[in-house]
Amino acid sequence: MASEIIIKMSSANEPPKITLNGKRIKGIIGLDYNYETLDDKSQGQHNFTVKYCDKESHVIRTVSTNKVWEG
Repeated sequence: MASEIIIKMSSANEPPKITLNGKRIKGIIGLDYNYETLDDKSQGQHNFTVKYCDKESHVIRTVSTNKVWEG
């Protein structure tokens, strides 16, 4: 399943605004994002992890995707 992530950074000191699959994630605690490819012609892989505080349940949640190399 593909995941769409939109990351907007307005200031170096403010948390990023993150939208994942059309849903805004609030209470961001951490974000790791990495994209790698073998060269400029091959498909790459996106890996990200978002940690956030669920305001309703007061629980720290983690959302991530890890794409493995194909081919």
